Amino acid sequence: MDRPARVPLAGRNRQCRRRRNAPRLQLRHRHGARHVRARKGHGRTECPWRNRLPHGPDRPLRRRLHPDRTGLLRMKKPHSRTRAKAPAKKTEKVPIAILISGRGSNMRALIEACARPDYPAEIVLVLSNRPDAPGLEVAEAAGLKTLVIDHKPFGKDREAHEREIDAALQASGAMLVVLAGYMRVLTPWLVKAWEDRMLNIHPSLLPAFPGLHTHEAAIKAGVKEHGCTVHLVTSGVDEGPILGQASVPVLENDTPETLAARVLEQEHLLYPEVLEMICDVFAK
Repeated sequence: MDRPARVPLAGRNRQCRRRRNAPRLQLRHRHGARHVRARKGHGRTECPWRNRLPHGPDRPLRRRLHPDRTGLLRMKKPHSRTRAKAPAKKTEKVPIAILISGRGSNMRALIEACARPDYPAEIVLVLSNRPDAPGLEVAEAAGLKTLVIDHKPFGKDREAHEREIDAALQASGAMLVVLAGYMRVLTPWLVKAWEDRMLNIHPSLLPAFPGLHTHEAAIKAGVKEHGCTVHLVTSGVDEGPILGQASVPVLENDTPETLAARVLEQEHLLYPEVLEMICDVFAK
């Protein structure tokens, strides 16, 4: 009897090896699954531009303060071959809008970064939901356009308030929205309107300690490291895909105030760095 012809049913590719499929034998993926399901929130990879980040869509930028407490910072970046420097080109700046509710300390760091001629972002609007936010004076002193859309006249109609905000953001020409101490939980309507184009910074190493009072929670839990996270904004509070993190050691004699001050220093370094990385991708 003639030998039957070999019929290849599954390719010999990495996906099969990684998921333990049998090459040239198994007709479909194990259990009939076509794709590995991403973990809800932080594992989401649908954002189209995240695949163009230098470290890939699922490896956030990380900044670590060394345990020797010397203040030396080392950034874990992807290895790259040494290349000859290209002729200097004018930096294309991506228009961004910043939303604040208070003093806007992270906004200050972004203003300083955007003032550099080689930084790829330009602040076109600073918007606050509070008329008395101290950050408005800081923005005005820097020559930036400011706007107040007070939430109080809208009562409980949060979406109506956010529709006014969205109209102002659209009119400003902003491509990205950066939350810098904006103390309002956004409705799904505004999140959807700016999906994959809205960033936030949170004072913890997400997914640990979402929400408020993160420094107290970190000390109470007895963790050795604490820090901050820049992530995309999604409908779940502090659940968006992580873009970058910075960590500091938690000391034995730390109080919530001392720990918060040390984390805030890293926020001022991390936020401009992650924003620069994202704007570089948008400008291409």
